[in-house]
Amino acid sequence: MSAKSTATQNAKAGTADTEDTGGVVEHLVEKFDEVMDAEAKAAQAQAVSSQVVLLSKGHARSVPNDSLIIVCREPGFRRAGIAHPAVEVYAADHFNAEQLAMLVAEPMLEVIGVKE
Repeated sequence: MSAKSTATQNAKAGTADTEDTGGVVEHLVEKFDEVMDAEAKAAQAQAVSSQVVLLSKGHARSVPNDSLIIVCREPGFRRAGIAHPAVEVYAADHFNAEQLAMLVAEPMLEVIGVKE
């Protein structure tokens, strides 16, 4: 066999090896991406499942942990220095202990605590 044909065969073999290796690498990258996507989706599902979402009139509102949801049976009703809308979300530390006790005791209001 001539040196030229040996070089041609080696070049073809090298190209085939590179194509095979490239195909394997592409396959591994695709599998890695699939695994990462699955893990990201699982993490997102876990995060979503630990959240409270208020649904009202076709709108969704995510409520963070350590919040208070106050539902007022008569919007505009005043208690603890606030005119309450139908539903409002407050940080857990928004009210002092005296105000919170007043809100919880009020039959016109429903106070819902959101914790993790």
